[in-house]
Amino acid sequence: MSNPVQRFNQMKQQVEELQRRIHQAEGSQSQIMSRLEEEFGCSTLKAAKTEITRLRKQESLLAKEFEAAEEDFEKEWTEEDEND
Repeated sequence: MSNPVQRFNQMKQQVEELQRRIHQAEGSQSQIMSRLEEEFGCSTLKAAKTEITRLRKQESLLAKEFEAAEEDFEKEWTEEDEND
C-alpha cells in the first residue's frame, strides 16, 4: 500500500496530465474555430452546421446540373457520330 505522500504525488501527476490535455484540446478547438471563421465565415458551431447544410444542397444541385449537361453532351456527340 502506498503512503499518503506517494498517493498525493500520483494524484498531482494525474491532475497535471489532465490539465495539459485540456490546454491542448482548447488550443485545437481555437485553431479549428479560427479556420472555420477564415474559410467559411462561421463564428459558431451552429453557423458551421448551417453552412454545411447549405453547401450540401449546393453540391447536390451542381451534381444534377453536371449530369444533365453530360447527358446532353453524349446525345449530341452520339448523334453526330451516327450521321458521319
